[in-house]
Amino acid sequence: MRVGDQIYTIRPRTYVLMPRGIVHTFSNPGAIPAKVLVISSPGAVIGYFEEAAALTNASPTGQPDVQQLVALAARYGIEFVG
Repeated sequence: MRVGDQIYTIRPRTYVLMPRGIVHTFSNPGAIPAKVLVISSPGAVIGYFEEAAALTNASPTGQPDVQQLVALAARYGIEFVG
C-alpha cells in the first residue's frame, strides 16, 4: 500500500489509513488472491468501486478500459496521478 510517500508491505489483518486528499493506492503483486476491506466516509465512493468492478468483469481481458475508468473516476471526484 502506498500512502503519500510511504510504502507499506502488509500482512493479513493489517489496517492502513488512506486519508482523503493524500495520494494513495494499493496492489497485490503476489500470486495469491487478496481480500481488501475498504471503509470509506462518506460512503458514496462505493459506487465507484461497484462500477469499476463491472467494467473489469465486462472486459474479455479482465482489465478495464483505462479511458472508461478515468471517466468513471472523474464522476466520483477521484483523480488518477502518476
